[in-house]
Amino acid sequence: MAIIKGRLGAIYIAQYPATTMTNEATTANGAATVFTIDAAAKRFIDPDTAIVIDYPDNATPVTSYASIQKPGGVVTWTVTPGGGSVFITGKYLAIATVGECRSWSLEMNMDYVDTTSFGCTFRQQTPMMRSATATIDGMYVDSTLFAEMISTNPRIGFDLFMDATGAAEKRFTGYGTLATTSISADVGGIVEEPFSINVTDGPYYVALLA
Repeated sequence: MAIIKGRLGAIYIAQYPATTMTNEATTANGAATVFTIDAAAKRFIDPDTAIVIDYPDNATPVTSYASIQKPGGVVTWTVTPGGGSVFITGKYLAIATVGECRSWSLEMNMDYVDTTSFGCTFRQQTPMMRSATATIDGMYVDSTLFAEMISTNPRIGFDLFMDATGAAEKRFTGYGTLATTSISADVGGIVEEPFSINVTDGPYYVALLA
């Protein structure tokens, strides 16, 4: 079990219905293997909609990429496809910031799977992530969370920042569903609404734009 804690956070509710995006531009990392959607508001790609990746222009669909990271809007190649541009067509989930948080923690639980092969002289175990939970502390009461709890298609997109200072931006991002929430208030304090998210896609570590 590993727990990573931080104090800079942003929590987004990914809201349905999804909105169409066509030939959305991306920016590549230095190695031209990782391409991230330029528009931050469109980086939560709808997981229920087919995605088309165009390269090296906005009219040539390809399937040679290695993976699509839908929370975060990232397309990755194992080896650079070349010097062209990548465009994404599909739908994205519009986001709304829920509020400010005082702290967050990200807990990941691992299972170890026996992957020993015949003929091996030692036992081999491979770690696999079984589950992950993000816990948010210090949120003020927000009706968006209540709407999320009773939604027929609940989906929360989240960014958990470890550093948000310009080029040093580092964060964990992913999709999840609301697990628990509670509301407390007293006459000498503020209204608090801590809650936890069961991660369903991710978490992914993102450093810089790509």
